[in-house]
Amino acid sequence: MSQINGNRYEYEMNQLLEAKASDIVLSCISIETIYENRNEGTYFHPVKDSLRIYLPIFKYLTSSLLAGAIDFILLFFFMKLTNNLLFSVVIARMISSAINFFCNKKLVFDKSKVSISESLIKYYLLAGFILLCNYCLIRLLTYGISLPLTLSKVITEVLLFMLGYKIQKSYIFRKKKI
Repeated sequence: MSQINGNRYEYEMNQLLEAKASDIVLSCISIETIYENRNEGTYFHPVKDSLRIYLPIFKYLTSSLLAGAIDFILLFFFMKLTNNLLFSVVIARMISSAINFFCNKKLVFDKSKVSISESLIKYYLLAGFILLCNYCLIRLLTYGISLPLTLSKVITEVLLFMLGYKIQKSYIFRKKKI
């Protein structure tokens, strides 16, 4: 427990996240809360402490939005240049995924003890799988169902967003058990 970062209320959230990541089974036990002096000396600051609690989620969302924006812009840029969907999706994803990997490794899952080489291999295996899914879904939605490319891209990214997060958190950047 001493290796878990955080102070005050965010430490509790980090404990729960670490327990989940380490497959530690938690159970609820009812306890009576006793406040001295009717809790006049509370140190809870709603805005400041909430930011500490939700910061890990905000960091992942920010990293994903940055990579998604870069991917989105590059997709249209390369489509305009080449009019080749496969080439455009692949090049856009290669560039945005490199940025996303380093943001996730250093900023989002920064407590991960997994080596860069180990996590990079796993990350790009996942990226390849998601790239394949990305291409197939965009192609299906754009050419099969005749949705506009913009709408196809948004639908595809929303569908693949949670899959990518879960695999990265649980497998790629998973903290080694102590």
